Parts: sequence; structure tokens; C-alpha cells
Amino acid sequence: MMDKVELKNAREALSESAQIEVLTQGNSMAPLFKEHRDIAVIKRPENPLKKGDIVLYTRNDESFVLHRIVRIKGEELVIRGDNNLNLERDIKADNIIGVLTALYRNGKYMQADSFIFKLFGILSTLRFPFIYVYRKVKQFLWKKLKAER
Repeated sequence: MMDKVELKNAREALSESAQIEVLTQGNSMAPLFKEHRDIAVIKRPENPLKKGDIVLYTRNDESFVLHRIVRIKGEELVIRGDNNLNLERDIKADNIIGVLTALYRNGKYMQADSFIFKLFGILSTLRFPFIYVYRKVKQFLWKKLKAER
């Protein structure tokens, strides 16, 4: 998730500028982004949104979030952070402020349409079932351990 203070004028900034650069915050997109290290380059959405796009959007509570589109169902976008278990549903195109086009990762510039970036997106999606099982087993064992005390 991004800092609301830094992005409160993101929509306005993108109407005046071709792109904005934002320091990442949070771990919901780990390992793609490292908090307070990487800089996301966001542009206005010019093409139709598609599965796999990483979008900057607003939630109903007006917080700003940078997550990946995992499914498009008619007018509804289904979105999830690469490091999250829960899906966010009922996100509309009106909530979308911009699309990630590049990333400064550890100071190195990476285009979002490059082969390595796309491969990373595919691998992040494929690792989701393993993360899910790991967290559920960990949760189960933690509850069992607490019950035995």
C-alpha cells in the first residue's frame, strides 16, 4: 500500500503530468517491491486494463493501493497484492488512477513490459497456492501450540 499523504493528489498530478514516481510502502506486493526502497512509475491508463496489470487505485476508504489485476469480470476488476491471500472484488475502472509502467528496483530501472518483469509476474501468481498452504498450516500449528499451553 502507498502512503495516502504522498498520493492524495495522484489523480490530479497524472492529469497534469505524463507520469508520477512513488516510493513504495508496505509488503503486499513483496517480493516485487521492497518497502521504502523501490520507486513505482505510474502513468494514466491509456489502453484497456488487462489481467496482470499492476494498477494504482483507491479503495472506498480513500486509501491508495498498488496491486495486480488477477481477473476481469465484466465491469468488475478482481485485484490482489502478490503477497496477499485475499482478493479485492468490486473494483471499478473509476477507482483506477494509473498503471505501473516501470519500476526502479534497488536503483535499477525495469520496464513493466520487459520479459523479466512479465516472468516475475507469472512466477508471483504461480507461487500463490504455496503461500496459501504455508500460511494455513502455520496458522493451524500456532493455534494447536497455543491450545497446548
